Amino acid sequence: MKNISIILFLFLILFTSAATGRVEAASLTASLDREQITLEDQAVYTLTLKDAGDAGSPILPPLLDFHVQEAGTSSQVSIINGSFSKSVQYNYVLVPKKAGKFSIGPATMNCNGQTLKNEPLELIVQEPGSAVSRDNATQGNQDQRYIFAKALVSKKNPYENEQIIYTFQLFRRVDVANANLDLPRFDGFWTEDLGRQTEFNQNIDGAEYHVTEIRKALFPLKPGKLGIGPAMLQCDVIVQDRGRRQRDPFGQFFDDPFFNQFMGRQKAVRKNIRSNELELDVQPLPADGRPKGFEKLVGRFSLSASLEKEELEVGGANTATVVVEGNGNIRDAAPQFLADSGDFKIYDDKPEVQVNPSKDGVAGRKVFKKALVPLKEGQLSLPDIQVPYFDPDAKEYRILKASLKPMRVLPSSEKEEMKFVGKEPDAPEREKVKVLGKDIFPIHTGADSLDERPSRAIMLIAEMLFVLPTVVFLASFFLVRWREKRESGADIYKARTAFSSACRKLKALSPASGTNNGREFFSGALKILKDYIGDKLNVSGRSLTPSEIGGLLRERGVDGRTCKAAVELLERCEAGQFASPLNAERDTYGFLNEIQSLIKELEKII
Repeated sequence: MKNISIILFLFLILFTSAATGRVEAASLTASLDREQITLEDQAVYTLTLKDAGDAGSPILPPLLDFHVQEAGTSSQVSIINGSFSKSVQYNYVLVPKKAGKFSIGPATMNCNGQTLKNEPLELIVQEPGSAVSRDNATQGNQDQRYIFAKALVSKKNPYENEQIIYTFQLFRRVDVANANLDLPRFDGFWTEDLGRQTEFNQNIDGAEYHVTEIRKALFPLKPGKLGIGPAMLQCDVIVQDRGRRQRDPFGQFFDDPFFNQFMGRQKAVRKNIRSNELELDVQPLPADGRPKGFEKLVGRFSLSASLEKEELEVGGANTATVVVEGNGNIRDAAPQFLADSGDFKIYDDKPEVQVNPSKDGVAGRKVFKKALVPLKEGQLSLPDIQVPYFDPDAKEYRILKASLKPMRVLPSSEKEEMKFVGKEPDAPEREKVKVLGKDIFPIHTGADSLDERPSRAIMLIAEMLFVLPTVVFLASFFLVRWREKRESGADIYKARTAFSSACRKLKALSPASGTNNGREFFSGALKILKDYIGDKLNVSGRSLTPSEIGGLLRERGVDGRTCKAAVELLERCEAGQFASPLNAERDTYGFLNEIQSLIKELEKII
C-alpha cells in the first residue's frame, strides 16, 4: 500500500510539472531553409509552435513580394526526464516575384488568451547567375547554367501596329518533369500564335544545349513605353545526388550515368525558371504625309482586283473581287472600294480573312467581294481601288492601286408583255349536272340508314385508339427531353445560375451577416470567385491557379484588362488567407464590391 502511494505521488508530480512547463514555455519561432536564394529558387518558411495548448491557425505577415503556398503541417510529442514537450510546424513555400532584400515580419498566433509572436527574418533574393546561384548549384550538385530561359523580340522600337516576333527559349542540359509554362500577359499588344513549339540543339561556349522555342507575333496597339514581363517555367529538374559517395573510393566509378539510372542516384529539385523582362519603345505613326482613308495598316502588301464579267445586260449581276495580301496586320486592311452611285446598285459581301502563321511571322490575305447590278446601258467605267498603308522598313506611307476594266452593259433582252385577263365574249355557258346512270347497288335516298349507330363502348374504344398514338408520341418526346436535360443540363444550369449564386454567397460573406473578416473571409471570397468562373467555363475552378484561370479567360475572348483584374483579385484572396485581417468594415465592403464588379463584367462577356 505504501509503494502504491509513493507511485501515485510521483506520477502527480510528473503530471503537474509537465502541465506547468507546457503553459509557461509556450513559444513561436520562425525559420527559413535558406537565407539567400535566386529568382529561380524557392524558400521554405517554417513556423514552429512549442508547448502550446489550444491555439488557432497562424496569421502570416504581409508577403506581397512572394507567391505563398501551403506545404502542410507536422507535429511532434516527446517526454524527456519527466519533461513533456509538444511542437507543431507550419510549412509554407515562398516563391519570389522580384530580386531584393526582404524583411519578413513576425507572424502571430493566439494561444490560451495570449498572443505569440516570432522574431522577424530577412531573405535575400538575387538574380540568376549570381554567386548565390552558383553556391546553391554546388550544394544541389548541379550547375545553374544547366538550365535557363531567355526572351527576345525581333525589334525593340517598332511602330504602332507593326508586327514583331516574341521568342521564348528554354536552354537545358538536364531532364525536366512536371513542367508548367506561364507566358507574359502581353498587355497593350494584339497577339497571334506562330504554330507549335520547335526544338533543336545549340552549342554555347562549347556546351551542347537542347533548346525549346515558342514564338508569338505581337502588334503594339498604342505608342509609348510598353513592357513585357518575364515568362515563368515551373518544373522539376532531375539532378545527380553525389553527396552520399563523397568519401567512397569507388564513387568515381559509380558516377557513371548507367549506375545513376539504376541505383537511385538522382533526385528532383523544384525550380522556377524565369526569362528576362523586355521593354519596348513603340513609335507613333508619322502624321506628315498620312493619306486619306488610312486605317493603320502597317507592313508590306500587294493588291489585285478583277471582274467576273466584262459584258452583261441591264439588271444582271456582276461580281468585283479585290484581294489584299502580304505580311502584317492583314485584318486591318480596308480598301476604298466602289461607293454607291447612280450607275450601279451595290451589295456588300462579308470579307474573307486567311491568316498563315509561320516562324517568320503572320502573313495572309483578305478578300473583298461586291455584287454590282448595272442600272443603265452603255460603257460603264469603274473607279480605281486604293489601299493606303505604312511601310515600316521604308518609314513612309504608300498607296496601292488597282483598276477594274470597264463594263459593257447591253439592253435587257427580256421585255414584259402586258396580258389582258377577262371573260371571253363567246364562252359557252356551263351545263347543269345530269344523271347519266345508276350503279349496281341501290342508292339510299332516305335518312333511315343513319338510325343504326355503334354502341357507346365501341365509340369510346375508337376514340381511345385515335388519341393513343398522340399520347405515346408526346410522352416519348418529353421523356427523351427530360433525360437529355438530366444528363447535359446540369452544366448549363450551373452556368445560368452562376451569377445569382455568387451574389447570394457574397451577401452571406458580408460583415452584416457576422462573417469573420480575417482568414475565413478571404478563403470564402476565393471559393466564390473560383466557383463562379468554373461554373461559367465548365471547369473545376477550385483546382486552378490564378494564372491558369487568366489563360482560360483569355481563350474565351475576355479582354486583357479584365483578365488582369481577375488574376490580381485571386492572388489577393490567396495572400489574404495568410495575412492579417482587414482593419475596418469599410475595407471588407470595398473588397466585396471589387469582386462583385468583376463578376458583373465577366457576366457580360462569358
